[in-house]
Amino acid sequence: MTNLMDCMKAAVSMGIPLETAVRCAIYNPAKSIGVENLHGRIAPGAYGDCVLLSREDLAVKKVILGER
Repeated sequence: MTNLMDCMKAAVSMGIPLETAVRCAIYNPAKSIGVENLHGRIAPGAYGDCVLLSREDLAVKKVILGER
């Protein structure tokens, strides 16, 4: 079994640009269930959750749970 973070890291390790891998990991799932207006993006009116990753190995450094 795997998780979405591992899949994103694998995609980057295979040459997928980080920005593309992140979008695929956050926006596409939100869009697939019809919540892309509130989740999966940073924009006014969207939920303010964010995961900060290290540049070196994409390790989770901090999780910020915001509000809408």
